[in-house]
Amino acid sequence: MAEPANQNILLRENSGCQIVTSEEQKQVCQENILLLEAIMLKNPVYCQQLPHYQDNCLTNIAQKTVDLDLCQKLSQVNAQDYCHDLIIFKQAVKGKDKSLCEQLIIPSQKNDCLNTIKLNK
Repeated sequence: MAEPANQNILLRENSGCQIVTSEEQKQVCQENILLLEAIMLKNPVYCQQLPHYQDNCLTNIAQKTVDLDLCQKLSQVNAQDYCHDLIIFKQAVKGKDKSLCEQLIIPSQKNDCLNTIKLNK
């Protein structure tokens, strides 16, 4: 079985990006494929190779793996807060746990969380 890095290269080579004539568009195509691979494989190491999509990549993987530590690696504080709140919000609603709503950073999210749990009972 191929290593993830080798799978990564194989998927990009077979992605159709090679038919794109513009080097800039070819780069965008390859970055989009790598982004999808990183999310699919839940591998944040690939995100480091995506300077334009790094925060998007990390946020998606953090959500899929419920890893709040990945949120702290985002480049901007508001993005870190948003990532954190997405994960906590989903956990609170799924578990119908109002106490988790109190851990939310963004004030409007706390009310939304409590209301969502209330409506879903």
